[in-house]
Amino acid sequence: MKMQNQPLKKFDMSPKNGRLDDINLYIYNEKNIYSSLHVHSFYEIVLVISGKAMQSIDGQESVLTENELCILRPEAQHLIKSYGNSPLILYNFEVSKAYMDELCKSLGFSSANETLPSSANYTRYTAASASEHMKLISFPDSLPSLDHPNVQQISLKIIVTKILINSLINPSPLSTNKKEATIIQSMLSMLEDIHNFKLSIKELCEKTFYTQEHITRLFQKAGLSSPNRIHLQKKMQYAANLLLNSNLKIIEIAEQCGIETVAYFTKSFKKEYGEAPSAYKKRHNVIPHL
Repeated sequence: MKMQNQPLKKFDMSPKNGRLDDINLYIYNEKNIYSSLHVHSFYEIVLVISGKAMQSIDGQESVLTENELCILRPEAQHLIKSYGNSPLILYNFEVSKAYMDELCKSLGFSSANETLPSSANYTRYTAASASEHMKLISFPDSLPSLDHPNVQQISLKIIVTKILINSLINPSPLSTNKKEATIIQSMLSMLEDIHNFKLSIKELCEKTFYTQEHITRLFQKAGLSSPNRIHLQKKMQYAANLLLNSNLKIIEIAEQCGIETVAYFTKSFKKEYGEAPSAYKKRHNVIPHL
């Protein structure tokens, strides 16, 4: 639940029968937006109605403009703040995991995780579509007899359903481009993480919920070296650091890099640095430990 600033308006349905509600909505402007780094136990849908907002998601920044929407997975570490001088109006939906799974399955997907494999999933709305959402939100207020939590909750569910249908079944080019960039950034971060050096590329790709072939195509499209090549380069960079700044034996360094044999480690290191690990240590006045 948001605790930092009070929204302009809040549709916060009271829990019933001891369970969390499916959907809540907060409406923010540039003065009271929730801007601290955080994660959630639910999915979050961010829709910019007017102005611009800057998001940082798992350390990757991007700007959301008017009528642009982003669906965040629960584990995504993120913050959002106003960007530029234009007044900001932002809709912030909270959607429970259970409801998101139920909705995705009703659309023909096996789960929300499969449907939304990236930390952040983008799409763009037309002004008419965004206006339609605003009307649905204000609908209960326009008729006092309908100003009831159950009616408000139904309105929110209709909006979220329309958002997901638009985003998942009819994705825009913006959705594709930003989604690919997010997948690539996520994969690059995993390739650089020393804790992943003992994992195969296939195992790392599985963490993104995409196949190795698909990830490799994305890297080629972006003009990057293959994931295998980048992974090995990061391992050799780590190995070079250990050679100069630790007392580990070469065989132990190879193991730290997820390489089983000294012969392959030596071959890979020589290809990257032009000399064997022992020669590299010697040239830097470090006595090698074999």
